[in-house]
Amino acid sequence: MRARYGVPLKVTAVGAAVGAAGLAYAAGFEARSFRLRRVTVPVLP
Repeated sequence: MRARYGVPLKVTAVGAAVGAAGLAYAAGFEARSFRLRRVTVPVLP
């Protein structure tokens, strides 16, 4: 007998993997690349 919930389980597993990859990217790369900068822009003479 064929598994009844095979495709939804695969979709859920792929979604969980993509979510975990997104969290790893946000925690690793984005946290290190964010910098608070202060710049003075002369607009009026």
